[in-house]
Parts: sequence; C-alpha cells; structure tokens
Amino acid sequence: MAQLLVVDDDPVIVRLLSRYLEDCGHRVVTATDGIEAQTLVETVRFDVVIANLRMPRLDGLGLLAYARSRPQLVRVIMVSGAWTPEARQRAIALDCDRLRDKPIDLLQLVEDIDDLTP
Repeated sequence: MAQLLVVDDDPVIVRLLSRYLEDCGHRVVTATDGIEAQTLVETVRFDVVIANLRMPRLDGLGLLAYARSRPQLVRVIMVSGAWTPEARQRAIALDCDRLRDKPIDLLQLVEDIDDLTP
C-alpha cells in the first residue's frame, strides 16, 4: 500500500483516480493545483505523486522541479492530454519517473505505482 498524492485541476479526474486507487488499497491525498501540492509535499511523505502537466498557479513541471529539489526522493508520474515535444523533453530532463497520456489507463497506472514503490 503506497501513500499517493493525486494532483489535477479537473475535479472529475481527481475523484476518479482517488476512488480507484483507494479501492486498490492505496492511501490517497488530493490537490487541485501545483501550489497546493507543493505545500503537501513539504509536510507529508508521499511514495508517488501523480500530477497533471497543465494546471493553474504551478504546472506539473514546476511541481516536478520542486519535488526533485527536495532531499527526500519522491517518485513522480506525470500525465497529460497535451504533451508537446518540449514538455516531454523537460520532464525527462527533470528525471520524471513515468510520462503517461490522457485518457489515463488505470491498469497501467497501478502497474506504474507498483513498479515505483517497494
């Protein structure tokens, strides 16, 4: 069972992912933008952060950069329905653990979480 942070500005996606991942046995905390997620990452130890690329206030790449600046390793799965070559390249340069497309393949997501957690 992993401690997960799901970050997306779409409340439907947040609700869908959190319910599904909780049904799979994981503990899930949610945030609706990168600033809220950044605050949570400062205070809670997460095994995996699942973050949307495009969000208000602080996008997924900004959140990824912040997570990588922290001393504690946090695995990050970035999702987007609008990947550009530049965004993919930046996520890879920031050592994103997984890049996934929307719509999200829930079985693949659970497999990714299992691969990234001890």
